[in-house]
Amino acid sequence: MGSAPADGAAGRPEPQPRGPARGAAAGRAGAPACRRRGRVGVAGARRGPGADRAPGGVRGGPGAAAGGVLACQAGVAASRGRGRCGPGLCRPVRVADDRRRPVGRGGPRRVGLPAGWARDRPGGPTGQQSGPGRGGRKGASVSDQAGSAGATRHEPEYVLGTGRDELERLGHQHRLWSDAAHEAWLRAGIGAGARVLDAGCGPGYAAFDLAQLVTGSGSVVGVDESAGFVGYLNEQASRRGLGNLRGIAGDAQRLGAALAQGGQAEPFDAVWTRWVLCFVPDPEAVVAGMGACLRAGGRLVVHDYFNYRSMAMAPRTRSWERVVEATMASWRSRGGDPDVMGRVPALCHKHGLRVRHMRVIQRMARWGEPMWHWPDQWWRTFAPKLVAMGFLAQAECDELIGDLDEARRTPGSFLVPPPVYEMIAEKP
Repeated sequence: MGSAPADGAAGRPEPQPRGPARGAAAGRAGAPACRRRGRVGVAGARRGPGADRAPGGVRGGPGAAAGGVLACQAGVAASRGRGRCGPGLCRPVRVADDRRRPVGRGGPRRVGLPAGWARDRPGGPTGQQSGPGRGGRKGASVSDQAGSAGATRHEPEYVLGTGRDELERLGHQHRLWSDAAHEAWLRAGIGAGARVLDAGCGPGYAAFDLAQLVTGSGSVVGVDESAGFVGYLNEQASRRGLGNLRGIAGDAQRLGAALAQGGQAEPFDAVWTRWVLCFVPDPEAVVAGMGACLRAGGRLVVHDYFNYRSMAMAPRTRSWERVVEATMASWRSRGGDPDVMGRVPALCHKHGLRVRHMRVIQRMARWGEPMWHWPDQWWRTFAPKLVAMGFLAQAECDELIGDLDEARRTPGSFLVPPPVYEMIAEKP
């Protein structure tokens, strides 16, 4: 569901707001671009620039101001039968009310973003992420309005976008899964003085923790396709006094080139990656790249999905089972694999890594517990996108939302998120 804590987490140090004036300006800048080009997409679709997991297509998007929230022009149009939206086609626009805000929250929240965030894309940055599905990515060449005239760069498309709401969701996701991540890091021997790579770091929530774990005597490098997410990581590292952390914009499927371009050719003691292999078209290239950048004796630590279909709601409902199948189909149509961990150990062996440890992490949650909101929030955001992409009927989406609402009122109900598989491999 990649995105782990809002990978945004509850209880994490939150960025300070930049102010309504800046947000409003970003929103005004985004709306005309969407209308002018006639592009449509699901509200909050995620996709992104090229560094950490792109910023921009979060629910609401950048630029939410008092009196309204930002939604996707395509999502609004599609809901009226005037268009079809999909990943990579979203542009934020102002909506007169807050009907699209996340359920259970007091209203839209502003998350401080780095200067120039709104310039990453017309109307704001967008990209890919994770949740009980993070959202597949697909490269797309777009105009770099923050750079020189005529300059272009390839941006990944993130199913949930890379805007403010997605930053928050990823943070929450990371907080929910940070305990498992820390256990894995300690099991792999990551500690003071270690040099660590976070491959597919997104906005850097795990990287911030790693930078503190290795202390000032160590260092952490994050690589992500979303330039917006990487910008957020670097600004937050500066604000938090993490001088040992640096983010680089680059493709995890071409790690060697990204690290060389960023001046980080020195081998790493450990590499961490979470909810990345399941979304990329070529997970073998990522595994090979991570193995190549490890020193002898270095450890690769992976958290990713297998047996994704096992996620469930109790009591069982037809709508849940249907949306899980639709999600897996949409995922694979973009080159992803929701059961990728079934292939990873063999890929490690093929590229000279020895698997030292594996385990499965299975969670469940009842209404009122923090983990409940991870799958609940994911489906309320992603199910409408499945409708827009043609993988789910509107009636099926409505049935799912109704069942989620009913589960909250049903004593004894619980949700079972997809299991996360942990693997630690060593380079001889």
